[in-house]
Amino acid sequence: MNTLVMKFLTKAGKNCTIRVPNVKDDLTALEANSLMDLLISTNIFYTGDQELVSRESSELDSTKLLA
Repeated sequence: MNTLVMKFLTKAGKNCTIRVPNVKDDLTALEANSLMDLLISTNIFYTGDQELVSRESSELDSTKLLA
């Protein structure tokens, strides 16, 4: 299972992490950055000082479940 881990900077200067589970295996950096830009521009999650203002980083976390 792949999880996209996106790290942002908020209006208050704090870090915010958003995780999206079950993303496709061949997700590109361009696609991840486009999603992050969309989340920042639409401001759908947070208001006030918690608003997302910039991208910090993104990574694909691959976790293998043990049977």
